[in-house]
Amino acid sequence: MDNFEFVQNNWATPELKYKLVEEANEFKSTRTDDQNIEELADVLEIIRGMCKLYDLGLDDLNELRMKDAKKR
Repeated sequence: MDNFEFVQNNWATPELKYKLVEEANEFKSTRTDDQNIEELADVLEIIRGMCKLYDLGLDDLNELRMKDAKKR
C-alpha cells in the first residue's frame, strides 16, 4: 500500500482535519497576543501530525509553500 492510500484509509485523517478547523476557530476567537501564540502553537502541532501521516517534514511542507508562492 503506498503512502497516499494509507492516508486516505487512515482513521486519523478526518480526525486531524476536524481538530485543525477547531484550533483555527479558536485562533480566530482569541483576543490577546498570548492567546494567539498559544493557538498558533496548537495549529502547528496538528499540522505536524498531519505531515507525519504523509511522511513529510515541515521543511518539505515549506518547500511546497514556496513553490506555490512563486506561481502567484
